[in-house]
Amino acid sequence: MNKALFYKFTLLILVFCVVGEVALRIIHDNNKPFVPSVTKDLIPTLPHNSDFYSEFNGHKSTRYVTGLLGQRVASTELREVKCELCIFVLGDNQALGWGIDYQNTLGAILANSLLGDGGKSRILASPRLDPELARFLVQSYRKKFHDEQLISIFILNLANDLDEMFIGRQAMFDINVNWLSMNSFLYMYLIMGQDTIFNRVSSIPMGATPIFSALNADEHENFIYNAVSSITKTVHSMPQAKNNIIVITPSSEQLLYSIYKKLNINLNSKADYLKGRNNNSDILTANRQSIGNIKRSAEIMEKVEKLIEQQLRPKGFQVIRLSKHLHEREDLVKYINASNSHLTERGNALIANIIQQLLRSHNP
Repeated sequence: MNKALFYKFTLLILVFCVVGEVALRIIHDNNKPFVPSVTKDLIPTLPHNSDFYSEFNGHKSTRYVTGLLGQRVASTELREVKCELCIFVLGDNQALGWGIDYQNTLGAILANSLLGDGGKSRILASPRLDPELARFLVQSYRKKFHDEQLISIFILNLANDLDEMFIGRQAMFDINVNWLSMNSFLYMYLIMGQDTIFNRVSSIPMGATPIFSALNADEHENFIYNAVSSITKTVHSMPQAKNNIIVITPSSEQLLYSIYKKLNINLNSKADYLKGRNNNSDILTANRQSIGNIKRSAEIMEKVEKLIEQQLRPKGFQVIRLSKHLHEREDLVKYINASNSHLTERGNALIANIIQQLLRSHNP
């Protein structure tokens, strides 16, 4: 290739990149197409000391302000401020408040209700942060902030926490620490598109179902024992608190099965299944499972929940199984986003209410 052709080709690439970058920024009104995470020592966090807006997968434009270690805070003034006797929340997207304004997150609602200030909450959470990795992240947090909390909350997300811990999965947004991950919309789109380009999207349902399907009953117990052991270490690593609470959020299979039962739909009947699919297209499209898998997967994850609760309660932890409270509600899809199983604002408010009731029952 001669130099003239090389320069023309390089110029063409640069023009494409500039035009693409500008176009994407205009289309998204400078809202990032997803919540970015960065990786340091294999541990994912939100970008440190950042202030950005994100709009992803049907959620509204949301502001994220982060501190020294990527913890989500109410404002830039609180990035380095210690928070004594506050509300501490640890976990992945469910804890983060995916697509939810800070004041409507679980931590902020509790802080506002119990302490009179929604800013007295710290959310140490990130996409792809499983319980095992969370332990190392929270240890780093405690070295920097030596404060005791009123409540420390760990959110265990059954939608993907267990498979991320034990079998791993290729993260859709596998972004390393670099300038592009925070500043280039074109780069973000390339990251989002690489799974489609390289056909890396897994057909295996998310959650622990693939593992449990291959194990017998005794092996189930051993698997849960190992999961609980890791979760216990993580909870013990959290900031010292007057109340330690574990919230288990359900998998999408459990939510689907609950919806079908409420609609009196027979999963063995293809006609009934299609009727339910038409009435709940967003939920079913997001799940993409066969008729037979839904009930089986839901039953497996229900078993996982119960086993985890049975193991953790004797260790002194207060455990909230959100699925038990959602099953009682006719409008459960208002508490969980239908397209991705993330908690909505009402879902965060529901958990905050359950926690306050729990605290009152233990401290009348």
